[in-house]
Amino acid sequence: MSWVALYSQLVGANRHATSLGKVWLSVLFIFRVMVLVVAAESVWGDEQSDFTCNTLQPGCENVCYDQFFPVSHIRLWSLQLVFVSTPTLLVSMYVAYRNHYDKRRLLQGSGRASIINKEQEEELEKLKKRRLPIAGALWWTYLCSLVFKMLFESVFMYALYVVYDGFQMPRLVQCDQWPCPNLVDCFISRPTEKTIFTVFMATASSICMVLNLAELAYLIAKALNR
Repeated sequence: MSWVALYSQLVGANRHATSLGKVWLSVLFIFRVMVLVVAAESVWGDEQSDFTCNTLQPGCENVCYDQFFPVSHIRLWSLQLVFVSTPTLLVSMYVAYRNHYDKRRLLQGSGRASIINKEQEEELEKLKKRRLPIAGALWWTYLCSLVFKMLFESVFMYALYVVYDGFQMPRLVQCDQWPCPNLVDCFISRPTEKTIFTVFMATASSICMVLNLAELAYLIAKALNR
């Protein structure tokens, strides 16, 4: 996954965001993406290889691992970050549409789109660098993106809590799935460290939700005052 490409797309959309939106992007990439890439992947690198059970029955260890860890934390967090980032691209799409529409309208003055004078070149450069005010259709697009971001954050946080029965990694899990001969004990590698990272990622996700909610309230209050 190219996080750099995603970051460049989000930065382009964030030129038209509020101050809270810029803080949200910083929190997303510094405290979530960077931690996920630099530290979390190495912490969960032994997730399956060091998951041991007190039995030599072939296949028992694999089915026990699948029972207690149906989805990898890393893959779930990566999917969450992709879904949470996607609504921001709605703003990019709208801005690109507005720029294309204004560019076409500007070129109509010359009679032919292939003939561009110096004044029109300057206007086209301004179109590329301008910052659109959050009003009208852009306001609704921005508002929808915030709602979808909070929705995706909530769904993934709930899924993480339900699938792993909380944010704490147990040291010992017991399994009686076939082909295990009886109730076997299985041990998770570095459960304390995994718990710390799970709580940290959940906290960072909660902070992003609070920022989205604050930005949503700010936009609504600003629209009402207007």
